[in-house]
Amino acid sequence: MGIAHKIYTILGGKEGSFLQKKWSYFCKKRDYKKRQKVLHQNGLELLRKFKEACQECNVDYWVEFGTLLGAVRNKSFIPHDIDIDVAMMKDSYSVELEQHLISKGFVKDHHFDRLSVQSGERTTSEHTFHYKGLAIDIFLVFHEENTYKLYEYIVQKGCVISETISYSIGNVLPLSTVKIDNLELNAPCNPSKALTLYYGENFMIPDPNWNSADWKNDNVVHHPTSEITGVLIRAPKTDA
Repeated sequence: MGIAHKIYTILGGKEGSFLQKKWSYFCKKRDYKKRQKVLHQNGLELLRKFKEACQECNVDYWVEFGTLLGAVRNKSFIPHDIDIDVAMMKDSYSVELEQHLISKGFVKDHHFDRLSVQSGERTTSEHTFHYKGLAIDIFLVFHEENTYKLYEYIVQKGCVISETISYSIGNVLPLSTVKIDNLELNAPCNPSKALTLYYGENFMIPDPNWNSADWKNDNVVHHPTSEITGVLIRAPKTDA
């Protein structure tokens, strides 16, 4: 946390104390607002560069989650969003695409491997890059038993993955298009249906109290770590 955190420690701030929790909340809120600002400053440029890389590699992608919601509801970014979400079929991601992204200024931060605990099967399911301080999550979609699924991991302190969540997203093909600030981007074949699966039928009405943890969704499965877990792999540091 920099100088302020050092002062807090010198004054006797301890992990888990009342003051530490208050301080942690303040720092997280400050960081959240900073990330919101970066999204609105650099989000459009990031998406334009990402779209160019996909076109150069002949890769189909589409915007997902909050990025898709912003495109449909706001024709821009959601005011409180902090990153970019996109998806593509698992087999579409390649070393070539990664190299094109890096050549355009993207910096690889980490990726997740989905690990089926009983079988030991392990497959990469998500990549995260940074571009000018903004994160983009690239979700890789699995075609399983006539259903398209993507996976998200809940990461606790120390990079411990406490839970894996899978989303059944239905059919995404043929792709449609949406616009964010007049930039045309790929989207699932039925954006409204996709957003209803994630956020409910009233997704067009902003809900300041909406919480993903409280949202009951039949298209979401919470997997215990004894069944499916993730392996977080940090990318080597670069000078970029």
